[in-house]
Amino acid sequence: MTEIAAKFVSAMSGFWWALDEQERRLVLLGLAYLAAMIVWVPLERSRKERERQELADEVARILVERSGG
Repeated sequence: MTEIAAKFVSAMSGFWWALDEQERRLVLLGLAYLAAMIVWVPLERSRKERERQELADEVARILVERSGG
C-alpha cells in the first residue's frame, strides 16, 4: 500500500511541476472551490431543514390556535 501512495505522490508532484503558473493558479482555485462546496453544501442543507421545521412548527401552532386548543 505504501508503494501505491509513493507512486501517487510522485505522479502528483510531476503533474504539478509540469503546469505553468496560470495552470497552477487554476488548479488551486478549483481546489479552493471544491473545499468551499464541501463545507457550504451541508451548512445550506441544514439551514433549509431548519427553515422547513420552523415553517412546520408555525403551521402546527396556527392549526392548534384555530381549532380552539
